[in-house]
Amino acid sequence: MTKTKADRRRAQRKTKLKERRQRIVRSSQIEKAEYFFWEAMETEEQGNPEKALQRLEKAVQIHPKNEEYLFELGRVGHELGRGDVELKALLRLHEMEALDLEGTFSLCALLTSMRRYGEALDQIKECLRVIIHRRVRNKKTMLKSLEHQRLYCETMLGKEEVRTAKPLPARETSVPEKAREKEVVPATVVKKSPPLEIQVQMEVDTLPLERAITEERLSSQEDYELALEAYRIRFSESFENLICLSNLQGVRSFWYQEETVKKVMKTFRGRALLADEVGLGKTIEALMILKEYMIRGLVKTALILVPSPLVTQ
Repeated sequence: MTKTKADRRRAQRKTKLKERRQRIVRSSQIEKAEYFFWEAMETEEQGNPEKALQRLEKAVQIHPKNEEYLFELGRVGHELGRGDVELKALLRLHEMEALDLEGTFSLCALLTSMRRYGEALDQIKECLRVIIHRRVRNKKTMLKSLEHQRLYCETMLGKEEVRTAKPLPARETSVPEKAREKEVVPATVVKKSPPLEIQVQMEVDTLPLERAITEERLSSQEDYELALEAYRIRFSESFENLICLSNLQGVRSFWYQEETVKKVMKTFRGRALLADEVGLGKTIEALMILKEYMIRGLVKTALILVPSPLVTQ
């Protein structure tokens, strides 16, 4: 049935009215998201980053394709040590193809630290393909770090495959029934041997205790605390496991930074010069070493020499 001219005009008016309503709803949502965003910025300036993070999450939920909101969400999540929030923002920016090379490098390191080795390996390979053909600052350092991460992810994926691999079923050798009937294994009786009796003698030398009591040799509170501190340091002298990691606040350490701290403390005994490129976390590494020494009681006071602009940090 052919539509009349009036029907066509009526359909056009309905389409335009629907588009107008959609534009109004979209503009109101954009204004609402913008309100949450600027409220988050103001809240962060007032010293409440946790509340600012909540406002940014609401803004991104309303307007999920806004690059500025996603960048700020990742930055605040990184400062608060919320790797899940930072990863969510970086992955969405990567899907939108709005992530630069440095952001992709951070995404690779974050996926590796969160043990998502398969995704991290894909991102690392993609980043290596791109960075080779570009002129980038600190290109050699970034390539070296990406190669280390690639080898680490491949090693961890190999270990996971070995753990999840099922053992092969044992092959059943077919034996004729007549042969089975002929084979008769004589029963052997195993006699249980009686348990061995081991005589243990203990001798305690009570002479030092008796001398200490009779001579009334008392120790002061300072000597007692000093002895306890010495035993605590003695039992924590191994640097295989870093004690300071559980005491870090507002800082997310990467695996290569932790390895650097262990190497400096085990091999160089704290005497090292950290000379990596800008942005790889030399300050974090140095302060982790200092924190480890202070927790273990090996350092009481420290002198930090920095340029005047860094004093406030």
